[in-house]
Amino acid sequence: QSSYLVPCGLADDFFESAEAPVQRKRDVLIVGPRSTGGKRIDDALQAARLLKQRRDDVRVVRVAPEPMSDAERRLGVTDEYH
Repeated sequence: QSSYLVPCGLADDFFESAEAPVQRKRDVLIVGPRSTGGKRIDDALQAARLLKQRRDDVRVVRVAPEPMSDAERRLGVTDEYH
């Protein structure tokens, strides 16, 4: 059976803005409750803390089935909590 290459019909710069690009944060997603030791959430939070000390474009997003603990709040690493 014959095959055909159909190239993209849009120019390479079609989705680029003429304005300067917006600097976006790099999201680090940490999922799971701190109460489950096997997930090692505390290790992930400490790693995120070190990363945020070295880079100013990092944002930590946490998702867990329980409210944020006081210990995590004191650590001050989490930017958004769900």
